[in-house]
Formats: sequence, C-alpha cells, structure tokens
Amino acid sequence: MIPFKQFGGEVPIPNNKASSLYYFIQQQLSSIYTADEARIIAQLLLEHFSGITSLEYKKNPDQLVNQSVIMQVHGSLDLLKQGKPVQQIIGWCEFYRHRLMVNEHVLIPRPETEELVEYAIHSVNSESLTILDIGTGSGCIAISLKKAIPQAQVWAMEVSPEALQVARANANQLNTVIYFIQADVMLYASWDALPDFDLIISNPPYISLDEQSSLSKTVIDFEPHTALFAPGTDPLVFYRKIAEIGRLKLKPQGQIWVEINERLGDETRQVFVEAGYHTVDLRNDLSGKQRFVNAKRERV
Repeated sequence: MIPFKQFGGEVPIPNNKASSLYYFIQQQLSSIYTADEARIIAQLLLEHFSGITSLEYKKNPDQLVNQSVIMQVHGSLDLLKQGKPVQQIIGWCEFYRHRLMVNEHVLIPRPETEELVEYAIHSVNSESLTILDIGTGSGCIAISLKKAIPQAQVWAMEVSPEALQVARANANQLNTVIYFIQADVMLYASWDALPDFDLIISNPPYISLDEQSSLSKTVIDFEPHTALFAPGTDPLVFYRKIAEIGRLKLKPQGQIWVEINERLGDETRQVFVEAGYHTVDLRNDLSGKQRFVNAKRERV
C-alpha cells in the first residue's frame, strides 16, 4: 500500500499494478458483499475506469494503471459502501446478452426478468407478432424481444419521461426499432388508441409498502420507487389493469406474460382467472419461486 493525500488526509491505496487494485477492491468490499460479488464488482470497476478487460487482465495482471484510475476507483468504493449499485456507477448492465444503459431513473434489470423474456419467446409460434411491453423502464424487455423476434412489431409504454429517455437511448444504441409511448397505463385514454396485440408483457410495480423494510438499502435508496411499489393498498392494482387491457386489446389466442411478487402467486393468478382468461398458469423461476403468470385468451 502507498498513501495518497486526498481532501487533506491520507488514504491507503494499492500500488499501480492492476492486480493490486483488483484485490484492494475485493478487500474493501468484503464486509458488504460475498466473495463472488466483490470479485465481479472488482472486474467491472477495473474495466470501466482503466479499460482493462477480463481477458487482458488474465493475460497480464501486473500491467500498470495510472493514478487517476486509482482515484476514480476509490471514489466508487465510497459510493458502493453507501449502497449505490455498481451498475449505476458504471452506467450500464448486461441483460439477455445485451449491454444496456441504466441510471437512477430506471430499475436495474434482474435475472428473473431475463427468465420472463425467455418464457415469452418460447411461448410464441410465429414471428409476425405485435407485442406490447407495459412499464418498459430501461427498455430491457422490449429490446430483447425485438432482437429475438426481428419480424415482430414491439410497442413499449412508460409513464416516466426520464425512464423513456433511457429506453430510447438503449434502443438506438442497439439499432432496435421500438414504438415508444409515454403514457399512464392506468388511464383509459393511454391505451384506447393502441392496436391489438398477440402478446402483452410486463414487469409492473408489485411490492407493497409494508414490504419496504425487507428491501436492501441499495434498492430503497437508489432505485425509483414508482417502479418498485404498487400505489395505495392494493399490490395487485397493475395486474387488474393489465388483465382488463388484455380483454380488450389481445387478439384471439393472444397471451399475457407478467412477472409477479413471489408472495402473491395464487392471488395474482386469480386476478386473471376472474377476468375470464381461458388458461392461467403460474410459473417458477430458476430458484423455485412463483415468479410469473401466463394468461391466454379463449380461442374464438
């Protein structure tokens, strides 16, 4: 370690070898992250600030980094210790094999949502689809579906103008044509003029306010609450609206895929049963938790 004077005090930092910085990051995060998480974060920060990829690091772990990189890493460690997600620090995340921009205006896509996309892709038997993604956020679902089903027409609805700006930037960066709409799904005027759809998909806000204490500081302090928490006292309010929209806007044999609160699997399924859908199935995620509902319209 060598001392570096910063803000009038001395802060211990490693020497300027990439390997020293890599292990220093892991050591600094060992009390708040698992060893695997700290290792992944160390590689992300090293690549983001120095440009040294994982492969380049493995080939030459003792290559040198300059002092500005060390300073930026140190500042990022302070933010990480405060709970800020590493994805917001580096400005991007990986989702369904694509790199997407993220910031404080959008949820950081979770692996479970990749599973939702995978389920939806494998549930359709045509490429000439019209798809609606409700509450698109970063655009991760809409973009992934368009990339996987190029002939599909994909619409994406989002109430937040800041989130929609992120989604549009991601679509442009990935050369993906998405029809974005800034609208509130809870208002009839927002969806009355939309076309009919073969597939409606959504990961809506589904956390109830009484669950807030169970969430990590990273989520509570740094991710948008409007994308996390269902408003009012009904945690299923968005699913009731999605079920209503589907009854009017799904084509015959059309279907809905939604990500759900694992604590409310049966209750969420019942929303679609009571709305008159022909088939309603609960699906588990890879960890065995009830995480998705698939609802299909009756055949006509």
